[in-house]
Amino acid sequence: MTKIVEAILENLSTREVFLFRVSCANCGAQYTNKPIRFSKAGELPATQSKRIIYDALYEQELRAVRQGAIRSASQHMNYCPICKRVVCNRCFMICDDLDMCKSCAARLEEPGKPVLSEIVEFSLRSHSSGILSAKNLNNKEEQTMRKLSCIMLAVILLSALALPAFAAEDSVIFTKGSKAEVGGYLELDMAAMMLSDNASSEIYNAILDGNYEIYWYRNGSFYSTQKKVSFTDADAGASYSVEIRFYGDSACTVLWATVQSKAYIIKSNEPPLEIKTQTVFDGAAGMYYSFQFESSDPGAKYSLYRSSLPDGLTLDENGYLSGVPAQPGTYQFTVVASGKGGEDMQDFTLQIGGEMYVTKITTESLPDATVGVAYDFRLSCSDPDAHFSIYYNHGKQNDFGDPGLRFSFGSDGTLSGTPVEAGTYTFWVAAYGTTEDHFKEFTITVLPAPEATQPDPTTPAPGTTAPNAQSQQDDPKGDGGSVSMPWWGIVMITCGCVVLGVVVTLIATKKRG
Repeated sequence: MTKIVEAILENLSTREVFLFRVSCANCGAQYTNKPIRFSKAGELPATQSKRIIYDALYEQELRAVRQGAIRSASQHMNYCPICKRVVCNRCFMICDDLDMCKSCAARLEEPGKPVLSEIVEFSLRSHSSGILSAKNLNNKEEQTMRKLSCIMLAVILLSALALPAFAAEDSVIFTKGSKAEVGGYLELDMAAMMLSDNASSEIYNAILDGNYEIYWYRNGSFYSTQKKVSFTDADAGASYSVEIRFYGDSACTVLWATVQSKAYIIKSNEPPLEIKTQTVFDGAAGMYYSFQFESSDPGAKYSLYRSSLPDGLTLDENGYLSGVPAQPGTYQFTVVASGKGGEDMQDFTLQIGGEMYVTKITTESLPDATVGVAYDFRLSCSDPDAHFSIYYNHGKQNDFGDPGLRFSFGSDGTLSGTPVEAGTYTFWVAAYGTTEDHFKEFTITVLPAPEATQPDPTTPAPGTTAPNAQSQQDDPKGDGGSVSMPWWGIVMITCGCVVLGVVVTLIATKKRG
C-alpha cells in the first residue's frame, strides 16, 4: 500500500515548511501530514558553500518527512481492486467476497460495511466564511448535530455582547484592540472563533482539543505560528495574512478545515518607502565590482528576497554590492529595502561579461621635440575606447602648462604643438578606460633649434661664373696639369732606356773596329 500511496502523494512543501497531501478518489477528502518546519527556514546562506549545504539538508529533511507522510497516509487509505482507485477508509467497504470502494460496491450491489462506520462528510462553504459545515448521512447523526447546534446557539446568545463574530470578509476573529498598523498588533481570539455562529461542531471540537495550527505569512513567506504578531516601523507597508488549519485528531493527520484571512497591509504615518535604484552597472568576471543601492530612506536596510547573487558578490545591510564575480553570465535577483515607510522590493538584472579590456597606457616614452619645429605624437592604450587627459597628481611634478612647451593634449591621446624653449619637461597622463583607469608619468626633451650656416665666398651668385672656372675646366684636379703615372709605367720606361743605351753602345764599338 505504501507504494501506491507514494505514487499519488502530493508535495505541497515550501522552502520553509514540509507538507504532503493525499486525496480520496471517491469523496475528495484530503489527508495531510502535520506541517514540519525546515530547520534552516528564514536563514539565507552567506556563501555558496553554505547554500550547497542548506540545499542538501533541505532534501534530506524533505525525504524524511515524505516517508513519514506515506506511512501515516497508508493507515487512512485503501486500494480498490475493481476501479483501481485509492480511497479513504470511510469510502472503502468490507464485503463478503472482495473488499472494494463504496462506488463499486453500490454499482455491483455488493453488501458490506465501511472501514469507518461513523461517517460524517464535510463540504467547504464559500471562502468568505471559510468554515466547513457538516452534512449528516443518517437521522441519528442529524439529531445529534441539531442538539449540539442548539447548545452552541444558547452559548453564543449569552456571550454575544462580549465576543465579536467572524468578520464576513476576514473569516478570522481578532481580539479587541487589534490593529494592522505600526505600533499595533493582530491577535487571534480562538475562544470567540469557537463560539461564533459560523463555527461548526468540528471547528468547535478542534479548538477545544487544541487540534489546530496557526500560520502567519509576511509578504507571502512563512513568518510565525503564534496567536499574536506585533508591528514595528520595519513592518510598515508589509502584507500579513494568517491561515488556521483544524484537524480531527491530535496527531494533525486528518485536515477538517482551513481558514485563510485576507491580506492586511500594515499602515504607517511615514510616506511609503521606495527603492530609487532602477538598474545596476554591468561587470566583468575577475574584475572588482561595487555598486550602492539607494532608497527614499537613507537608513534603510537591504537584503535579498528568494534569490542569490553571482559567486563572489555580496550585499551588505547598507545596500552596498561588492566583490569579484567569478563567472560570466546574466544574473537576476530581488532586493528588499526595509525602513521608515515600510518595505519596497525590486528585481534587478546584472550582466557579468567574460572578457573586458584592461586599461593600460602602452607608450613607453616620448620622442624628442625641437624648438620651432611642429610636434605631433599620439599615445597608445590597451583599451581602444579609453579617453586621455593630463593628470595633475598632487605632490608630483607637472610641467605641461609651462609657457616654453606650448603643447595641447587631445582626448584621443594626441600630443601636439610647437615648443619655443629647450629643456626637459615632466607631466602625468591619465587614461580612463572601460573597466579601470591608468596613470603614467612621461618626460619629453625639447632640443634647441639648429644653428644657421654661414655662406661660402667662393660660391658664385646665381647667373655668374667664378674667375677660375676656366682653369678648373682645363685642370679639373687643380694640380697644374701634372699627370701621375703608375709604378709599372716607370719600370717599363726605365727598362727601355737601358736597352736603348746598350744598343747604342754596341753600334759605337762596331764602328771603331
